[in-house]
Amino acid sequence: MHRLLPALVLALVLLPGCKRGRMAQTNTKEPPPNTPVARQQPPARNENPGPPGPGFAPGPVAGNPPPAATPGAPSWHGGDRPANTTSRGTATIGVDGTPLNDFILYGLTIDNGAFRVDGQGIALVGRMSRDWAGSIGKPIAVASEIAGIGKSELDLPMIGVMKVVAGQLVIDQVVSKSPPRVKGRLLFQLQGPDGRSSFTGTFEVGIVVK
Repeated sequence: MHRLLPALVLALVLLPGCKRGRMAQTNTKEPPPNTPVARQQPPARNENPGPPGPGFAPGPVAGNPPPAATPGAPSWHGGDRPANTTSRGTATIGVDGTPLNDFILYGLTIDNGAFRVDGQGIALVGRMSRDWAGSIGKPIAVASEIAGIGKSELDLPMIGVMKVVAGQLVIDQVVSKSPPRVKGRLLFQLQGPDGRSSFTGTFEVGIVVK
């Protein structure tokens, strides 16, 4: 009994030290509280992140609307027609040898070196100078599409929208100088399910220069 008592006291003295040693070993990732590493502040938030890395496309910015679609032909029923102005006119287009004069034109607009003929179910775009008088009697190419101006299309009832792939218009006569109004001829090709079809016609419309 006298021999066991000193051994028991020695065990009680050494046991807390062993426990403290084990606890310190299990916390090796956390630095002591008085070291410089423990005293430094957490990293500041980056308010100006750099461009995304390869393979990461930036998403849409909140609050910014998506880019507007390229305008095509106005609707055939005319629900999106502009207010009645002096630039209004008509177009007669021959289909299978029969002239159709039901195409109402809203105007021929020239803006930044390009033109757009808008009408009920029809839109034609191309390049034209603001000095349109210099183009009288000369063929003016009709393009299928011009960025920022629109597409060349024909929206026919019971058929739908057909793409104009090529064409031209010619200003033959100045009907009025103030406001400017002209007469001319047009030729264009439509891309249909069975291939391309060519159409010819005449037009009279007012010119709006922006």
